[in-house]
Amino acid sequence: MRRYGSSIEVILLLARVKPSDECIEKANALLGRGVDWKTLYRISLINGVAPLIYGNLSLLRGVPGDIEELFRTNYLSNAGDVIRTSAGLKEITGALGKGGVKSIALKGHVTAEEIYGDAALYPSSDIDLLIRMEDVPRALEIMEKIGYRPEHGPDPFLVDRYGGLNFFRQGAKGVDLHVRLGNRRYFDIPEDFWWEDLRIRTYEGNSYSVLSYERMLFFAALHLFEHGCAPFKFIAGIAEILRTHGKDIRWKVLFEDAGRFNTGRCILLSLDLASTLLDAPLPAIVGDMLERRSRKEWWITRKIEEGVFREKTALAPVMFLLTLLQYNASQVVCRMAKWLLPSLKEVAYRYDLPQGSRKVFFYYLLNPVLLLLKRREG
Repeated sequence: MRRYGSSIEVILLLARVKPSDECIEKANALLGRGVDWKTLYRISLINGVAPLIYGNLSLLRGVPGDIEELFRTNYLSNAGDVIRTSAGLKEITGALGKGGVKSIALKGHVTAEEIYGDAALYPSSDIDLLIRMEDVPRALEIMEKIGYRPEHGPDPFLVDRYGGLNFFRQGAKGVDLHVRLGNRRYFDIPEDFWWEDLRIRTYEGNSYSVLSYERMLFFAALHLFEHGCAPFKFIAGIAEILRTHGKDIRWKVLFEDAGRFNTGRCILLSLDLASTLLDAPLPAIVGDMLERRSRKEWWITRKIEEGVFREKTALAPVMFLLTLLQYNASQVVCRMAKWLLPSLKEVAYRYDLPQGSRKVFFYYLLNPVLLLLKRREG
């Protein structure tokens, strides 16, 4: 692993639920040599790991009082958000269930509570549920009945484009009802795949369908890929899945599924980052697969690793590298061409233009430049 600045080095040592004694010793040694606490807090906040850092501050020496208060305030704010999200999740899944719409809880605080032991350690921006495409009309009726409004309406093109619908209600968490996981620009995974192997999780007295451990990790890897490997909380989440459920994962099943959908490189990338940056444990089968990677795969992984904490990073170069990792040269050209030169309808939705507006031609011409200027989240 390349050397980062001292602030990021401390974050890498502390962005874990239970850092080892060795990690704490190294962190205290770094702090003893001096660290920019405001930079450390800012980077951890941007990357969604400030609550994790707060959970370990009591193990450190010489933490300034004002910095500890910043971390504490952030953690308490996130804890309050969990209460609001929990109530929203219960209401929505209950309403969908009564209306005959089955759902799967994704990411968010149900998963966070399982892998972190404290949902407040993982900040989530919305409530994510997976439903079936055939249930979209009924789900739309139910969501509107309980006061939620779709961001873009039930246009079949939009449902397909975004892989679902986004809903909002005043004073409530946003809700994403997914019908597909895995952006079609990079992956082609059938809807039924995610419904084949489910578990039931009980959270705060309520039962939710969740993905199996293998598919939880599978989805986390796709999600990390699609977001350009940022923010860092996604990598931290994968590391905690490996620590808490690594022994429960049926690794052979995971990589058989990866082979079916050509996602093996994507999954190995996520495992490599979690292991290299956060010392996440990997089974021998994964270690052997990492050793057998080509020079191209190894080089791209290292370039992605170097850019994990870069701020204001252009998204296009990152996604080009990730696409190059996933596909051969001719496939990369085809997929990137569709991204840079989409349909006019896609351009209208991408830049929130009224259908039929003449501006769509102007934005079509500018689209490649605007995409190159777009910054990665995190």
